[in-house]
Amino acid sequence: KEAERVLGKTTSDRKKSQAEAKKAKEAKEITHKEFLDAKQNSIEAENAAKQEERDLKDAQRRAEAEAKARKDLEKEIEEEEKRRKISKAKKKVLEKKKLTAEELAKEEARKRQEAKDRVKKKAEKRRKRAEEERQRKIAIELELESKHRKVADLEENGGAIYSTGKNNAGQLGLGDLDDRFRFEAVPSS
Repeated sequence: KEAERVLGKTTSDRKKSQAEAKKAKEAKEITHKEFLDAKQNSIEAENAAKQEERDLKDAQRRAEAEAKARKDLEKEIEEEEKRRKISKAKKKVLEKKKLTAEELAKEEARKRQEAKDRVKKKAEKRRKRAEEERQRKIAIELELESKHRKVADLEENGGAIYSTGKNNAGQLGLGDLDDRFRFEAVPSS
């Protein structure tokens, strides 16, 4: 009986310890799941904060661009107002002088000539830029064409001259138009 009682108590203790182990395991799994959820929430919060920071920077850039555009527009409006005031003042001056038809025609011709001069200056600038670009291209082409090399081996080969490089115009002196990638002796004349 004593053995049965001890066996029963041992079985009971084992079942209790298994139940406690099961509870501990479940608690551990719940804690681990909570940890993973907290970690995921932390990552999401960090990503959200980074996105907010990017959004804030974008908003600041847009605000700066809008402020610059607004300032530019205000400047253009101010300049237009100045031009209008100047035009009005000129008209008043003309009215005060009571210009004749001939004087008005001269004034209009002068304005047309000023406009033509402005157009000519712009065209001249464009022509000048085009000419500079053309000269630059010519210089590059000349540099590329001068890539051939002539070498005089006066000491070792009794004065023989060697050449290599681009030969599109016969500049290597070899009697043909073939490019050379290795030095070749130039035939004596």
